[in-house]
Amino acid sequence: MFKKTRKKPIRQTIQAAPELGFDYQIRFSQRKTAAIEIKNQTVTVAAPFGARTEELHQWVRHKRHWINDKLQQQNQRSEEIPQPQFSDGELWPFMGSQLTLKLLYNSRKQAQINNQTLHLSMSGSPETVTAEQVRKRLSRWYQHQAEEYMGPMTIRMARQIGQQVADIRFRRTKTKWGHCTSQGVIQYNWLIMMAPRNVIDYLIAHEVSHLCHPNHSSDFWQQVAEIAPDYATQRLWLKQNGHKFIM
Repeated sequence: MFKKTRKKPIRQTIQAAPELGFDYQIRFSQRKTAAIEIKNQTVTVAAPFGARTEELHQWVRHKRHWINDKLQQQNQRSEEIPQPQFSDGELWPFMGSQLTLKLLYNSRKQAQINNQTLHLSMSGSPETVTAEQVRKRLSRWYQHQAEEYMGPMTIRMARQIGQQVADIRFRRTKTKWGHCTSQGVIQYNWLIMMAPRNVIDYLIAHEVSHLCHPNHSSDFWQQVAEIAPDYATQRLWLKQNGHKFIM
């Protein structure tokens, strides 16, 4: 028997026309319908093999105002993303408050919050400790805080709806704040600890509800509402502010 080969995607880059104000790329692949994708301020028309190029151009021209609005929104969001230096005196969000980072140079690996100041011990001196070392140390602190708070809260909420969690994991991800597998394993992005407590609790309620409903049906959202009645407000807040949480 012969293997059926798949065509490789074909890309065409179209330079910006005066009436558009942006470049875009057409990507032909084995898909059924066409779509306009806007990611990282890059416009791509994903089209099936056989689609007429001129018709795709006309479609982009017809959607130019919508595309420009999306590009402007992405540009604004990118300007809102902080550029941390991981230096002494920086402010870091934590569970709805702002902590001032205070670096201590000693051999003790300690971290302590006192009067809205996060005292973080670093091995070395101000001359030898790098920003990358501070970033890693701060990352471990945030992950530890997530484990300490979100772990027990997840178990508590699961019991509240008569469910059990197989395992709870924490890792930094690019696109998802949380995930629940069909085996009952819940994973969180520990950067969520930069959000207010109510937002964190909403995320936990969201993932715990997936133990009952593996989809986003009306029954699922009803379950979320039973655990976190104000979930809609917290969900919107996360959608509008989550891009600001980086490490």
